[in-house]
Amino acid sequence: MKLNTLQQLPSYDWPEGVEEYLLEILQNPDADPEDLLIAADLAAEPVAMSEPLAQVLLAIVTDDNRPLELRAEALSAFGPVLELADIDDFTDPEEVPIAEATFDRVRQLVRQIHDDSKQPDMLRRRALEVSVRAPESWHAEAVRAAYGRKDDEWQLSAVFCMSYISGFDGEIVANLRSKNPAIRFEAVQAAGNLGVEAAFAEVLSLARSSRTEKDLRVAAIMAAGWINAAEAAVVLGELYESDPEIGAAIDEVMTLATMESGIDGDEDDEGN
Repeated sequence: MKLNTLQQLPSYDWPEGVEEYLLEILQNPDADPEDLLIAADLAAEPVAMSEPLAQVLLAIVTDDNRPLELRAEALSAFGPVLELADIDDFTDPEEVPIAEATFDRVRQLVRQIHDDSKQPDMLRRRALEVSVRAPESWHAEAVRAAYGRKDDEWQLSAVFCMSYISGFDGEIVANLRSKNPAIRFEAVQAAGNLGVEAAFAEVLSLARSSRTEKDLRVAAIMAAGWINAAEAAVVLGELYESDPEIGAAIDEVMTLATMESGIDGDEDDEGN
């Protein structure tokens, strides 16, 4: 088993024993710094995450003597599992790979880090990004404060967070034309995740244009589908794309539109 092999495979194709492999690396005092960063990144996958791995990651995050980049990566690893736990609410013991007490501890820790002005900004921003995966009442104000800073990194974090926190449709639409490519990408993602109807025309324009950077275009195609699958399918279905990633994204929108049409049809039948 090698880290670069795992990076190239989708997590559902990972072999057994990944959790133990990542634990071995993260607990090795002589591990290569780059390997530690990769291992912490891979630990975010729910198929790898576990209670022992969560405890090791927490130890890294709270160790001021560890490199800042590693602490931030270890903190980021909790994003997916926080979202999973928040959705499942621990109703299925086999669904969430960490204990409820650990979930509570992580949520307390990320807020503590975010609120502590003595912590490095990188760690505070990452804490905010992780914390919104399990939304709480304090997030709207925190995201608004981050967005109000005259700092591109904080604004980028804020727009990322808008994918998970309602009440920012205006800001999402405004940032679809941001001069910062990273912020614009996150605005497209947020528009799709929250189904922001006011963003549809601009998102669809990005999706249709061959001049749009490919990563942004794929994101825009998917976002258009989530906002209005039926209309997006009509417009995008007429496009010919030789690029397999863009073609696959368009196919997903077509499938989504078909599924939604079937659901609507079933509902109409029931009404009759």
